[in-house]
Amino acid sequence: MSSIKINTVIKDMKDILGKKRYITADPGILDTYAFNWNADNLNEGKSKFANRPLCVVLPKNIHEIIRVVKYCNDNDLQFKAQSTGWGVHNTVGEENKVILLDLRRMNKILDIDEKNMIMVVEPYVNGAQAQAELFKYGLNCHIAGCGANASLLASVTSMVGQGWTGVSTGFSNRNILGVEWVQPDGNLCQVGSWGSFNESDSKKEIDASEWFLADGPGPSLRGVYRGYFGAFGGLGVFTKAAIKLYYLAGPPELETEGHSPAIILKKWKLPKYADAHMIDWQKWEDFKEGGLKLAQSGICWSLCRNAAFIVALAASPSNTEFYNNQMFQNLIKELKFNLTIITMANSKREAEYQDKVIRKIIENTNGEIVELIEAEPFKALLFMAIAKQSNTMRGVFRAGGGFFTSLGALGSWDWCVEGAKIGKNLKKKEIEKGGLVDDGADNVWGLPYENGTFSHLEELYMYDVTDPESRKASIRYLESVVEASKKYPLGLGLGTVDGKGSEMHNIFGPLACNYHKWLKKIKEKFDPNNASDPGFYINPKKVNIK
Repeated sequence: MSSIKINTVIKDMKDILGKKRYITADPGILDTYAFNWNADNLNEGKSKFANRPLCVVLPKNIHEIIRVVKYCNDNDLQFKAQSTGWGVHNTVGEENKVILLDLRRMNKILDIDEKNMIMVVEPYVNGAQAQAELFKYGLNCHIAGCGANASLLASVTSMVGQGWTGVSTGFSNRNILGVEWVQPDGNLCQVGSWGSFNESDSKKEIDASEWFLADGPGPSLRGVYRGYFGAFGGLGVFTKAAIKLYYLAGPPELETEGHSPAIILKKWKLPKYADAHMIDWQKWEDFKEGGLKLAQSGICWSLCRNAAFIVALAASPSNTEFYNNQMFQNLIKELKFNLTIITMANSKREAEYQDKVIRKIIENTNGEIVELIEAEPFKALLFMAIAKQSNTMRGVFRAGGGFFTSLGALGSWDWCVEGAKIGKNLKKKEIEKGGLVDDGADNVWGLPYENGTFSHLEELYMYDVTDPESRKASIRYLESVVEASKKYPLGLGLGTVDGKGSEMHNIFGPLACNYHKWLKKIKEKFDPNNASDPGFYINPKKVNIK
């Protein structure tokens, strides 16, 4: 533990950042950084707060970041960077030892290469900001399911997060095309083709066309810093990222009205040649076959599973309306295993072809189009929720105040469906005890990616954050998922290794090719002083290697 006093740290940070207003150790402000989604699950239901950082600093550029990182290495302190800060993974692993770098001052889209479909961004650029510019070029980016308020750079470099359009846009680590990376010891590394253009000129204006390749020759540095889950701030700071973009068959700007989160399409009209449906199957096997055929058809802009409870909850304006309106309750009873599909076409002929393909697949797999959702208002709500990610998260929080997720490892579509069945049965036990919100037990969210190449289905659950017994039920359910993962081949699911870091690596490493051995070696080699907060990544001192 460092013996340096906080007053000394504040003084030294002022010397680095220049102005005291960009540094704080005020307990009230520090607690706002410790209060984040899912903190209660992290500390076994004892508190809604995670650990408090030693102080928070707001650097404006890479030079200040490098100086802070080197300062931590020299003074036995740790650092952690966050951008938009969504989720407990952005909190610190140890109380009063970590300098938190809030990167909100680095918020620029640096360049967009329309021809090659590449965008270079700083850490605080979120999905909504990016889409507002990209739509003008007829382009789109992947946005993680947590919403358009989340950082794109964090999604592609450091976190795990799948999004609704993944069938056509991939997700997270699939879209990274190069980074500017301040390594844990303070050294600067430019990964990918861009590094070859900028070896000596760090002030050169950013040209997105130079960021066309995410790796150089030899072993993959992208695999080192990114992997599947990401390092959650445990392997340095990413200050720039190049992101792969995708063609958008749609208008340069959507005609909308209203205010967030109730932004709607004007007159409930979808863009020209766009359509939205909800398709339902009565059996898992038919759902399995229909979902894969739709994914492989190549016509889907978005294809995603949203369980009946969440569909009705998100569509209703309030909890009271949700429980009292018979229409929403009927929807929950009628829907079994459903998928939401959005298509976008360039012409009437293409739109007609897409519609024929959908209806043929439905016919061949015993599915049906949900008639209630065919009404213009519901189509428009579905489209906006997915296209702009404007109100997708409020449903899961509203039922009990808290939610988390489980399972959701990547695999084949068939394998993911089998895992979803197991998750439903595990959750049902806690629902019957009265601890979790009764969502029918089946609250699976997920989708097939990149035209069905691989998939994920995660089991969402909701609980009452104000009720200690409900928080305990949440912990018990997560523990049951870990035990089930030892028994069944459920893979590295969400809510496990991305939750408690080293503790979970000790369990899952031996079950998955001993990956924890390599993760430990990477951490030790790139971060010999353990200066980059290992709390949600891997702490070499806490991993058991036999």
